[in-house]
Amino acid sequence: MPPNLCLLAGLLLLLAAGLQHTEAGVDWQWRVGRATNYGGAGDPWTIHYGSCGYYYLDPTRNKGWDVAALSDAVGDFTGSCGRCYEIRCNPMHITDGYGTGMDRTSVCYDPSKTVTVMITDSCPCNYPTNYYSNKRWCCGDYYHFDLSFWTYEKLADKKWGVIGKMCFKSSLEQYQGNDGGGGSSSSSSSSSSSSSSSSSSSSSSSSSSSSGGGSSSSYSSSSSSSSGGKKLGGSFLDYWHDLSYNFESTWSTSGADGTTGFCAKLQGYGAMLFKGDQGSLNGKKMLTFAVQKDSNGDVPDATIQLSSPKGSCQAVDLRSVKSKDWKGDWVQLKLPLNKFNWFGANDNDNFVGCNDQIGAWDVDTLEFKNKWSGGQTFCLSNVQNW
Repeated sequence: MPPNLCLLAGLLLLLAAGLQHTEAGVDWQWRVGRATNYGGAGDPWTIHYGSCGYYYLDPTRNKGWDVAALSDAVGDFTGSCGRCYEIRCNPMHITDGYGTGMDRTSVCYDPSKTVTVMITDSCPCNYPTNYYSNKRWCCGDYYHFDLSFWTYEKLADKKWGVIGKMCFKSSLEQYQGNDGGGGSSSSSSSSSSSSSSSSSSSSSSSSSSSSGGGSSSSYSSSSSSSSGGKKLGGSFLDYWHDLSYNFESTWSTSGADGTTGFCAKLQGYGAMLFKGDQGSLNGKKMLTFAVQKDSNGDVPDATIQLSSPKGSCQAVDLRSVKSKDWKGDWVQLKLPLNKFNWFGANDNDNFVGCNDQIGAWDVDTLEFKNKWSGGQTFCLSNVQNW
């Protein structure tokens, strides 16, 4: 964009800064764009369970809750899952997809402040159940992001609903998820602009997750979420949905004590993830489960974590669990639920939840995760809580 046009667009800052950076795979070109927000209090949509397959977003991992859904009408949408963009609020007049103008020249907290966001969801131009609003924001008239409320409120007051922004991408920082080609415009878990006049919301709702994945249409890769259903006979997980991700294959096996076990060949940072009903762990103290030994005869090098729609509990390294009972090829682990509490609640008490904001009743997700970028076979059986 010529400099004089930048000025006419309204204080678009230094568009040419760093433009000729030579590092391959990085676009240092500042772009003019637009941003809405989703996932805040009272919003029916959540920042979790986006079309990229990251499921519950741990605020301590990757970019935490600084995430966004990218319009599927922009040129570099393909492969965008896990890509990071640096963004800043841009004081300017903007229009929506129908040509309606909005003055956002005085809404930025600090036009020089930047935030780096990770793409975890998509904002489809064509979304039949929310046709008007998605056409309004996500059809390519601007380089459009639907930002998490967490990120948006670092840049401007959420009451404005939509702001002008500038961004450049940095694909040097890219995090792996269930990337089905950068998200799918047909995915029911992709971001959907709300019907309100000036805000946008994600349709990556918890209702879509109960079908066994982050999308109503399956991902194209073999490492996508599983088909869902009951996996672990004889355990409380019989009634939890399987939402495992980043795996090559799964199979049943003979588990500890003759129970049925479930194995997965996890890819890097893949996980066995199970989602149940809220309240499933309320009033409980202990979680017991058996894992198959790794090739070195040790407990697999993985973590276990509980989560809720409000956020995640503390992750626990499986090798740090003190109570172990070795049984042939399996090892039975016994873990007080309060080990997942961020503030170190008493192990002998009933589970109190993750922290002051996330109580025991809120927790509804159990995840066994490969800690490393390389593949790992992980087998699980005999999961019980009491």
